Amino acid sequence: QYPIMTWCWRANALPPGGNEFLDDQNDSAAGLYVIFSKFLGIPKQLKYVWSTTLPEGTVGRRNKIFRPWFFVVESGTANLGKWTFETVDLEKHHRAKLGGRPSNRTVGVGLLTDANSTRSYAEAYYADLRAWTREALDNGRIANHCGGLPKNPPRNAREATTGSAYGAEE
Repeated sequence: QYPIMTWCWRANALPPGGNEFLDDQNDSAAGLYVIFSKFLGIPKQLKYVWSTTLPEGTVGRRNKIFRPWFFVVESGTANLGKWTFETVDLEKHHRAKLGGRPSNRTVGVGLLTDANSTRSYAEAYYADLRAWTREALDNGRIANHCGGLPKNPPRNAREATTGSAYGAEE
């Protein structure tokens, strides 16, 4: 019913050398998983990534059992430190990589900022995930809704709950 997904994300630090194809470099500054269903306890999922090294439009998966297909929707440093708006067609991607239509209800969504394989540091923020009908996409009703997000993310839990980081410098 809602095959289109949009979200905002912002990467502030990319894991150096991150490459989603390689086990020892399998890190992404930002990753969004959509878990559609499970088969024998194993999730059928797709992952959307902000990659350090792979170009936008890359689609693949590591050559290991049960690894998710990933889609690179943002890459490199060109938009580092900026909120970017992403739109994906979940149904199209599911059909292409997992086969058939997704089930009527997803199991969940996961977010992952990852730098353990490169033993480095990554930093990303996520906001405003939305699911849309195909009609909304076809009729141009989906607009970039990242513009109102704060330029400076909170530096600690207190700022996140009180909003005090979003003061005059905005």
